[in-house]
Amino acid sequence: MNLKLQSLNLKIVSVIFVLILTNLFPSSFASQLNSTLNEQGNYLNPSLDIGFQVPQGWLVQEPKKSQSGAPDIAVVAPYSSEFTPSISFVVEKANGTSLESYFESKKSQIIKDAQSKNVSFLSEQDSIIGGYNAKIIIIKENFTEQGISAPIKFKQMFVLADDNFYTITYANLEKNFDASLSSYNALLNSITFTNLQHSLGMDIWLVIGGIGGAIAIGILLVIRKKRSQ
Repeated sequence: MNLKLQSLNLKIVSVIFVLILTNLFPSSFASQLNSTLNEQGNYLNPSLDIGFQVPQGWLVQEPKKSQSGAPDIAVVAPYSSEFTPSISFVVEKANGTSLESYFESKKSQIIKDAQSKNVSFLSEQDSIIGGYNAKIIIIKENFTEQGISAPIKFKQMFVLADDNFYTITYANLEKNFDASLSSYNALLNSITFTNLQHSLGMDIWLVIGGIGGAIAIGILLVIRKKRSQ
């Protein structure tokens, strides 16, 4: 691969998350609890309330949040000298916003930027991910550097689960898009929205309630015993 193509590849990798994700997903929050990844490839991130099966051979990264809109999680395919496919996760609070409103806002922004950023809106469809309604779109962007053009395709899934919006994006060269698409689809089908923090909070209150109930019952039994003496 010549130096010009190498330069284009590096530029594409750097702008995929900055240009696409920053424009479409301006607000996200970083992990606060330790995530886990077992030998079978099962990844769990309690702070983002999500778990999924990592495609075999792919690596999971949790980039430091240097700027808003950067991915919370990145799943990267084995290195390719031409272009390395990736799956990125951006999570933001819904604050009561509906999936339909959120999706239409993002879609409108894509269409608005279509000409200036060489973006093409290819398709959209409804789906269900992890038991929640989802929207899926496919877009394409033509990156050009030093006269060399590289069309990149993106498949993005939007889902609202437990007042969090999850946007999960697969990116690859258009000519290689179908080659790793099955890995992305398999990851989507493995997703579970754990809501661990909420569950943990409820468990704590249940424990406290149980302890309080046990204490109350104990006091009541003592009072009854004293009365019967």
